[in-house]
Amino acid sequence: MTGIAIVAQVFGMFSALSMMLSNWQSTKKKMLLCLLFDSIFCIMQYILLGAFAGACTNIISLIRVIIFTKKEDNKFLNKNYILYTIILLYVIMGIITYDGIISILPSIATIIYTMVLWQDNPTKIRFGSSIMFLMWFIYNLAVGAYISSIVEVISLISAIMSIIKIDIINNKKILFSFAHVKES
Repeated sequence: MTGIAIVAQVFGMFSALSMMLSNWQSTKKKMLLCLLFDSIFCIMQYILLGAFAGACTNIISLIRVIIFTKKEDNKFLNKNYILYTIILLYVIMGIITYDGIISILPSIATIIYTMVLWQDNPTKIRFGSSIMFLMWFIYNLAVGAYISSIVEVISLISAIMSIIKIDIINNKKILFSFAHVKES
């Protein structure tokens, strides 16, 4: 592993720590501040690895975090067209950075995550996050972001465990809504 690749892994570690710290913050503002650093560290990691799809996607994610920080205080930022604009930016970035199927995973994963974060339904957020973690895991493995790959696996396992405990075991009606087929 080259020196640059090692430095990239260090940025990946700082990104992982920032992401994990965000979950332990008492206010949304502090959470988003941690996510801001997560995006910055991810950008650096992916630039060093030459993974420009990941770097560009995280630049948009940095903008998204800033918008989400201001969203509650600004009614203009709380409109659906802001969500659609962010999604459009991810689509454009996915097209610009396209370099094979792996290169579009960051855009797709982040679009899914942005859509579920915009909602207030924790169940949908957990399911959407699981899909996102899996897609980022595949991308990170492919580009050599090994620390980030490990974090995505841990996050995916945690998300699956929370879905099982909260959405399936503790809330049996979710189970029935997936199993129930409505007859016409």
